[in-house]
Amino acid sequence: MLEHGEVWSNDTIVNWCKNAKLRDDSTKRINNFDFFKAKKEGNRVWMAYHNYATFKKDTIIVNY
Repeated sequence: MLEHGEVWSNDTIVNWCKNAKLRDDSTKRINNFDFFKAKKEGNRVWMAYHNYATFKKDTIIVNY
């Protein structure tokens, strides 16, 4: 996976998820994806998308 110009392996993703579980869980994150390109090559699919997130904690709402 390419995330912000960085290639993430399966290990990178697993480690990110483990660390995410340790964070403050009173903040809710809602993801929205805008898929704008997909290309199939053999048994792989390359997808390009924008990932937008909304964070909510108590009465505070932040959009990224």
